[in-house]
Amino acid sequence: VFPVVGGASAPGQDKSGKLFFRNQRAQMYWSLREALDPTAVPQIALPPDPELFSDLAAVRYKVVTMGKQAALLMRSKDEIREELGRSPDKGDAVAQTFVNGLPPAGLVQEAAAFKRRTRINDWRAR
Repeated sequence: VFPVVGGASAPGQDKSGKLFFRNQRAQMYWSLREALDPTAVPQIALPPDPELFSDLAAVRYKVVTMGKQAALLMRSKDEIREELGRSPDKGDAVAQTFVNGLPPAGLVQEAAAFKRRTRINDWRAR
């Protein structure tokens, strides 16, 4: 498990290389948007879930200045909650799969091996 802090700074730029991200949340949602482009490779698909669709359709963005650079900023989660009447949990979960900066897969496997060796997940062993 790796923590994702939506308000943290986000490295990188959009695919065009022209826009930066105001925060990690903007990076995740924009990366998801780019991945859903029908010309993207590899192509992804989302399940036919009306609640997920509503969550993702409620996200809006605007271009703001960040120093001398243009940056993307997503609509606040509070504004989305107000519009939907609930928290956009499904949309957030999908967007979090597009976070930048997660450790390489090898490190995740090493962490799992460590947990097995130390029986860290087996509370009954303690």
